[in-house]
Amino acid sequence: MKERVVTGKLTRLFFVFIFLAALTVTALAGDKEKSYPETGKVIGKGQTPHTYGNQSGGYMRYTDTYRIETGTEILVLDCGKEAIFHTEGKECGGDHPLTIGTEIHFRIEKHHAFIPLSNGSEQKLEILSEEAKQAPNSPEGKPAGQK
Repeated sequence: MKERVVTGKLTRLFFVFIFLAALTVTALAGDKEKSYPETGKVIGKGQTPHTYGNQSGGYMRYTDTYRIETGTEILVLDCGKEAIFHTEGKECGGDHPLTIGTEIHFRIEKHHAFIPLSNGSEQKLEILSEEAKQAPNSPEGKPAGQK
């Protein structure tokens, strides 16, 4: 009988230890400082339409999109902020909305770009497209008439 009691206590103690270890690992992983190693410049701005409703009647809402040029590629990012009562959503960037010519720092994770905001949080933008930047010496980059 004593062996069962001791074994039961050891089993419970083992599970408590495993639970606390998992909790510690999760807490440490959540405290990891986020970095924004990518840098780009906003070179264009547009909108993406989103249609709602049915075939007999519907409406459209628009989200802002941004064309970002990095050193190696051009990204099109969708802000994803839709307005509730209007057709156009709020711009991305928080207190400092993204405008053409703005240089931004961001990180890419799972087909999304994350930009830091002034309040310490970050904003998630969907990557709509990625294309490699043309090298200035490539045949596509030369003026017409030159080989």
